[in-house]
Amino acid sequence: MMNFSLEYIEQNVSENFLVLGEQLVEQNAVLNLQEVEKHLWIATVDNQFEVEVKITPSKVTACSCECENFKQTGICEHLVGTFLVLRKTIAKKTQVKKTKPTQKKKDKLTINSILKNADQAALHTFIQNYASKNKNFAIALKARFASVVEFSDNKEKYLQLLDAVIKQSRKKDRTLSFHGERKLMKVADELFQQAELALDQRHYVTVRLIAESVIEKFTPIIRKSYHPSNMVGLVKEAFQLLHKLLKAPVAPTVLEDLWEYAIKEVKKITYKINEITPHFYHLLIALAALLDREIWLIDFLQTLSFEASYSNKNHTQLLISRITLLEQNDRLEEAQALIKDNLHNPDLLLFALNQSKKKNNVVRMKYLADIGLNANFSNAIHRQIADIRLAIATEEADTPLQTTLARQLLLQTFDVDYFHTFKTAHSGDWTKAFTNLVEDAEKLPFSVGRRDFVATLYQEEGKHGELMNYIRRLKSLDMLEKFDQFLLNYFRSEVFELYRTLIEDYITHHLGRVASKRVKQKLHHLHKIGGAALAEELVKKMRTEYADRQSLMEELAVF
Repeated sequence: MMNFSLEYIEQNVSENFLVLGEQLVEQNAVLNLQEVEKHLWIATVDNQFEVEVKITPSKVTACSCECENFKQTGICEHLVGTFLVLRKTIAKKTQVKKTKPTQKKKDKLTINSILKNADQAALHTFIQNYASKNKNFAIALKARFASVVEFSDNKEKYLQLLDAVIKQSRKKDRTLSFHGERKLMKVADELFQQAELALDQRHYVTVRLIAESVIEKFTPIIRKSYHPSNMVGLVKEAFQLLHKLLKAPVAPTVLEDLWEYAIKEVKKITYKINEITPHFYHLLIALAALLDREIWLIDFLQTLSFEASYSNKNHTQLLISRITLLEQNDRLEEAQALIKDNLHNPDLLLFALNQSKKKNNVVRMKYLADIGLNANFSNAIHRQIADIRLAIATEEADTPLQTTLARQLLLQTFDVDYFHTFKTAHSGDWTKAFTNLVEDAEKLPFSVGRRDFVATLYQEEGKHGELMNYIRRLKSLDMLEKFDQFLLNYFRSEVFELYRTLIEDYITHHLGRVASKRVKQKLHHLHKIGGAALAEELVKKMRTEYADRQSLMEELAVF
């Protein structure tokens, strides 16, 4: 890793760290880069990690970072980001300064002046030659002006354009590189802008062809993408374009072509594997309403249900689409039978619950919610169902069920609103119930959320002593800061003494810039809550005992 030229960073680090380093630079996360001594540079990255880079004079000979990646591999994104900024900084320092012109202002050679005066034939030849040598320029040129080229099949030009840019964006293993994916997104953005313009100008066929081309070409590369969600987002945007088209005064032939397209494509495996088929279901339902083909679509979707769906999402959305069409056509018994046969499907049960909620059918809501609560669904699904059932229990003043559900949801979400519902609905020995609640909360796997939740319970109940003991036991500076205002009126001296103990313990066991900044923040906080004397005492002590810690001394300089 050591002894390489800053000029060749890209050739000496892995693409993953290069991409992450570039992102840090773009986010201006490399801060306070400075040469603390000849050829020794330091910086703070992402407001967390202190980075050191030694060069001689433009080669990296040594480097370090406080993060785990560096400890494990000897390189990290924070170092790469610093290398990139350092290279740019050195280049600026060595650049020869241009002297300011003393003569009168000269004419400037600009792109506009060239385009205005150039011979059109010569300009055409130049563009043609340059495009043949520069693939990126060629792609940008094709994307910008594809709409003006007439093909016997105009969709083919968009398909060829996307094929070219996808091919150019692939790595040897056929996955998309980070930069290749960004190039694809730029081309897609250009095409979407053209489609929006075509929509305004009522060139509806162009809108359809662009949207269909994006759907066909981007879906197969979703799993090959650097960020699959980006490709999924582009495909969704293409479907949104088609839905906009359905709201425009399009000719019947455009709707017919789109209908035939959706019917053909929805069966293809690539859409099922990448979970794009639900977008086709929604499009078909909208088209069926416009073309009066809902009855035919009901039968068609039923035939699709016998084919492999490849994922729960596809299967669920197909069921929901069938139910939606059945209800829209007053075939309610068939819709209810389909729901009943599939109540083991959590997403379908939630759909049915929400449909019943819209219709204010409380009896059916209770029936469906009780099935869901007794099913072996995920915690996330169970919470949604319990929330609906709790609302009904509250409306019906069913306090035993309110108590049970509110307590369950409270321990799952740590949402204090459920605590208020639980307390209001509870009958009997509240002291015992509260003690049991805290004990059950502390049995849950440790997390910062669970830690603060228990403290919040003590605060809600006004249990100052228990909260003070809880913070002492966990030895948490952050939790002490969060709840000190609640405790100061009752345990002022104890709070400040605990601050002293925790800050001294923290600085003893933590090194580096991040730790120093945290100590400074806690000292500032002490000043705000009336502990200035303690803060000054701690600063004096740290300056004596830790004078060799450069970052700590720099942070304490403000006091």
